Amino acid sequence: MLLLLGLPNVGVAAELEIVSFGWQGHFQPGRWTPLRVKTIDLKIDTPTFDVTAKDAEGNLMTLRQVGLPVGEPGTFELRVKSGRVESEIEVSLVEDDDITATAVYHTMTAENLDAAFRLNDRVIGILSENAQFGEKLATEFLEIELPENQHAKVIRLDDGEMLPVDPVNWESLDVLFLSIDQPLPQQQSEALRQWIREGGHLLLSIGAQAEAFQNSSLADWLPLELGDPLKLRDLSQFESFIGRSSRIEFTGRVEGTELSSFLGESLLDSLDGTLVVAMPYGFGKVTVSGVDLDRAPMSNWKAISRLIEKLTLSQNQSNDRENTSDSNQLTDSGISELATQLSLAQQDFPEVQRSSIWVVISAIAVYLLLIGPIDYLLVYRVFKRPELTWVTFPLLMLGMAVVSVWAGSTTNSLETTINQVNLIDVDGVQQLAKVKSLMTGYSPASQRVAIEAEMLLDQWSEDDNVEADAAILSWDSVPEDGFGGIYRQSGFESLSSTKYHLDRSETKVADLPVAQWSTVSLTVDQFVRGIPLIRSDLKGSTLGSVSGTVEHRLPGELIEWMLIYRNRVYFPRPTRKNEAGVSIPANQPVELTRSDLSVSRELKGYLTGTRQIRVKSDKPTEETRIVVEQEDYDLFSTDPKAIMRILSFHNAAGGSRYTNLENSALHRVDWSEKLDSRHAVLYGVLKADEENDESQVSPVRWLWNAETVKQDRQTTIVRCLLPVELQNDTRRVLPDLNERLKNYKR
Repeated sequence: MLLLLGLPNVGVAAELEIVSFGWQGHFQPGRWTPLRVKTIDLKIDTPTFDVTAKDAEGNLMTLRQVGLPVGEPGTFELRVKSGRVESEIEVSLVEDDDITATAVYHTMTAENLDAAFRLNDRVIGILSENAQFGEKLATEFLEIELPENQHAKVIRLDDGEMLPVDPVNWESLDVLFLSIDQPLPQQQSEALRQWIREGGHLLLSIGAQAEAFQNSSLADWLPLELGDPLKLRDLSQFESFIGRSSRIEFTGRVEGTELSSFLGESLLDSLDGTLVVAMPYGFGKVTVSGVDLDRAPMSNWKAISRLIEKLTLSQNQSNDRENTSDSNQLTDSGISELATQLSLAQQDFPEVQRSSIWVVISAIAVYLLLIGPIDYLLVYRVFKRPELTWVTFPLLMLGMAVVSVWAGSTTNSLETTINQVNLIDVDGVQQLAKVKSLMTGYSPASQRVAIEAEMLLDQWSEDDNVEADAAILSWDSVPEDGFGGIYRQSGFESLSSTKYHLDRSETKVADLPVAQWSTVSLTVDQFVRGIPLIRSDLKGSTLGSVSGTVEHRLPGELIEWMLIYRNRVYFPRPTRKNEAGVSIPANQPVELTRSDLSVSRELKGYLTGTRQIRVKSDKPTEETRIVVEQEDYDLFSTDPKAIMRILSFHNAAGGSRYTNLENSALHRVDWSEKLDSRHAVLYGVLKADEENDESQVSPVRWLWNAETVKQDRQTTIVRCLLPVELQNDTRRVLPDLNERLKNYKR
């Protein structure tokens, strides 16, 4: 629903209207969403806009930003983050700090009740000239049961102009299917590259259109070389790949292109060559098909949606749905998400010892007894003067008020305090790094505060090639239905909503309201290029073992580390002097897989605490039994290190079948799908060494009203994606039997 409101201003006749919102009108609350506006009679080239929307608490966040030109002249793209399923978004045109025009958009109307997707929905964009292909996938994906209670939502895009030009606005998109014959404007192409580099997944269908790929901007950065044209008589490899009996019906031959050289893994081979490959790019992935998936005969295949699903879902997730439950827990913890558990851990301040709900209920019961039956007995039975209730009743209320104030002051802290969790991801191939910092601040008084995130990661290297993107600061919340959750229904908070401000060019929020003895949570993200934080020389075998050295250049040492390759984990060997084992110092090559430094075992068993116990029978005729025991996941843990470890490899540990918690809000933090034969993952906790203190190992410094405040807990997790040279690698492509036959005849 679009409302056009013009606010007159002397000498200015500009008008403003909202032309599109989200992905074809759809969005995910709690994630950045594209918003396009059109201006009329605008007299400046780079206009400034204020975009206001509710956060999860019901307050109004106003984000000031410069519009990005897109499409027709006078059209600009903005970003917005709504904290509610049903919200009103207000866009204002600002000139010289004066609002000259305003437009309003309602995210949910009677005609668009399904506009909001939940965070456990996998959003797949389809950009193909075959409109029926997108419609077919949209219909068939509704019937496919995805793991982890996920659902697929297919968004059909008419052309490349509909893609956002701001990479941040791609946050809601999980997968983009792109047919190579669809031209991409330069702005959208660059945004696509950055989205993939930061964790997106592109499914590219080249087919027989090799020339179109060579002429596209994708060929400039995609590590792929095309081979000879193919004329395929057999597509049974696709049928076998999905593991289902479903024939691809066609006559004659199907044209395609051989994928001859690539930096990645081959997913599907034939006698004629490699047909489908998966290539990492930064923290994301590009899957390429040498056969047209959106054209006949593939587009008419009954199982095409199953193929798309398998190519876009990680192998860990696909296998996980077939497993039985790994946990014996039946307790209802009151939370449903790992993100909620992490948020509760962030709100755990040792000096704040809140009373349980039962203590509060008991205090209310005592209060009711005092002002009711006890007051009656005193004035009627003891003093026998009913008129004294005019004295005893106020005194009892005053006494309870004094007790309540005393109890509140003794169970709450009188000092502003923050907790901080940092996650640093490092790509050892392209020397990329990204940081995500979660801050929860406790306030002893009701106030409006200014909170700033000072970014420090790019200062950890003196290399001249280091370039840091603009940091993205915003509020943080949990995917729950209760108070402060993004699925909470809107109520009457608009009567008391408070507005605060955030400038896109800064990492500072101003006038943020925070109530007495309560907390506020913010998150900031930044991407850094060309920063050499890790160096490695690892070699892996087809049997799953890995060897070699790793050297990091972080301002501290890595403790509680794990080196993970495929389904195997190497972790520090405990000693008599040090139960935690050795740490990894900075600027020193270390061979982590040495038997005197580490122990190895199967990854899932390590994450879930699985162990085998020999049980001897009391009867001599019975043999000794081996019992497998597994530790239950601690739903009530407030240790951020334990929570971040399971978040990083949630699917590898068994997913929600093990934790009894979903992972929708932070599912991109899960690196389970990166555990392939070409990569290893180094995971550890960054701790200050003898030359640094704890403040120097944090990539973000949070300031409260321009000052550093007391910090109860700071945890910095580092994850490094390391290349592995595969030794004794056998080619998956079958040999050319015709050539061998010629040699045999000779």
